[in-house]
Amino acid sequence: MKKLVIFFSTMIFVHSIGYAVASTDDFVYSSETLNFRLTQGGYIDATFHSLNGRYLKLQVVRGEKNDLQINPEAPMYSMDINISDKEGYAFVVQGKVLKTNKKKYLPNFLSNKTEEDFIKKRSQDFNELGHFADELQNETKTALLKTSLKKMDYIIDEIVRLMRNVNSKRNLSLNSVTEKTSNSKRFLNIVTIRKKKAFDLVYEHSAIISDTFRGRNLVHRLVTCNHGTCADHETMNYACRRFFYKRNLNHTLYVTDEMCDAYYPSSEYGLDHVCNDDTYVQFNSLKFNTNYANEYDCFYSHRLYAPNCNWKKDDVCA
Repeated sequence: MKKLVIFFSTMIFVHSIGYAVASTDDFVYSSETLNFRLTQGGYIDATFHSLNGRYLKLQVVRGEKNDLQINPEAPMYSMDINISDKEGYAFVVQGKVLKTNKKKYLPNFLSNKTEEDFIKKRSQDFNELGHFADELQNETKTALLKTSLKKMDYIIDEIVRLMRNVNSKRNLSLNSVTEKTSNSKRFLNIVTIRKKKAFDLVYEHSAIISDTFRGRNLVHRLVTCNHGTCADHETMNYACRRFFYKRNLNHTLYVTDEMCDAYYPSSEYGLDHVCNDDTYVQFNSLKFNTNYANEYDCFYSHRLYAPNCNWKKDDVCA
């Protein structure tokens, strides 16, 4: 059956794929599997009920306007993106964990069965990201482009990019590294610093990707952007990587995008810090399971280049 689009003033019905409603306040799209709402302020609240019975929640909060002269490929605005499971745990995060998702994430493996269930469910959640991204890109964005909010389609593009990138990296071959965690009660946290040129000069922009594995199974991804291009963007280049072993997933709660902003939200002196300062404290926060932001590293450093990973490979943190 061909798709039939009928316009009624501010309302758009898309027959056979769902319907979308556009008003002066927001855009709403609904189908058999997806309920999606986008406000003029750039906030998104969506739920995805897969045909396989999985339930995923998507939340997006738009932040500051990016300086496209520094990072021309970055989205117009920074965005905090959370993809959560049915229990409300955000297992894919770009930016920071939103307040509504700030639950302590401590899988308590009382038995092998409990651990098997956790890994199986998380694997199923990641599997559904491809279907979720397809509907956002092919159906939801198509409906949005027929409304007055069509210029906000870059938000959907950013969500889809995040979803597709994390799924493409799930089968990372870790060889002997994961063998160290497969028979122990530890998580493997792989922290990668990525960088690119800034201002088309020798200075650099940087951010991190934090992937956490249980054995060979990815259970959590965090991506930071630090006032510009996100670490998983195709224009970012590998800088360095370190492996840390964790006894739980608490380390994912200590790190946020633009960490130094929380320490110095504004300044009478102008530029408080640069992206590389954020990257530095994010890396150390993941390493030490703490909020590493401090006055010296956030305010006085102004690192012009991406920090390096000059720490031991097999550090074990609590």
